[in-house]
Amino acid sequence: QRIYSQNAPFYSCYIVKSGAVKTVYINAQGQERVLGLYLPGDLFGLEGVGDGSHTCSAQALERSLICRINFADLEQHMARMPKFQRLLLQLMSDQLNVAHGLICSLSQSTAEERVVRFILELSERYRQRKLSGTEFRLAMTKTDAANYLGLAVETLSRVLGRLRNRGLIRIQGRQLQILDEPSLNAIMERTVH
Repeated sequence: QRIYSQNAPFYSCYIVKSGAVKTVYINAQGQERVLGLYLPGDLFGLEGVGDGSHTCSAQALERSLICRINFADLEQHMARMPKFQRLLLQLMSDQLNVAHGLICSLSQSTAEERVVRFILELSERYRQRKLSGTEFRLAMTKTDAANYLGLAVETLSRVLGRLRNRGLIRIQGRQLQILDEPSLNAIMERTVH
């Protein structure tokens, strides 16, 4: 289900309470680009603050509970409560860091490094939520994940197959289990250096 549409007027931002949400940009040729994945506790929709309209669409990936926050009310709370303002800025900073990591990954990494980064970032995000960081459900379909990572679906499937065959992960449907995190981290280190 769509939460808001690209170019719709901006009045609210949103927090994922349960489930998962993706944000998508559709260009003039009708091509879709997955921009973000939001999990429980994540704030989204703030891209509309700048010019007063949403620059992308947001869509639930599964049965989700979403909290809508009127932005005018949010601004009032920020003005009255500096700690709340600091928390909001921290959330926005975290999201910018994830986006920056993805941009760097897309421009400088192999397909394997992109997929491993995606898996390890999901793992860390689940850990931050006090959930298992070694066994979790992938909220995105392979098509969405490939789009998000700038890969063909077939390339994503091949990379996941190679990681599985090397004993680094176990994947069945959308359930993923990390079996050898140190080896995954070693792959990531190649990107950093």
